[in-house]
Amino acid sequence: MEVSASLPTLITHSCPSCETPVKCEIEQGKTTCWCFHVKRQEKEVDWGGKCLCTGCLTGRPNN
Repeated sequence: MEVSASLPTLITHSCPSCETPVKCEIEQGKTTCWCFHVKRQEKEVDWGGKCLCTGCLTGRPNN
């Protein structure tokens, strides 16, 4: 994954499922994250403690 030098604080890691860039607000030191407010798909998957992207988290592809 290539991350633009102008976006270093926005992207914290790649989605462990599809490699899409992800911004985890917990990894940035906040107490909540955007993903806390996303309706998750029913299937529980352990991705080793890393956030999934919006598409993988909800079961809908990213656009």
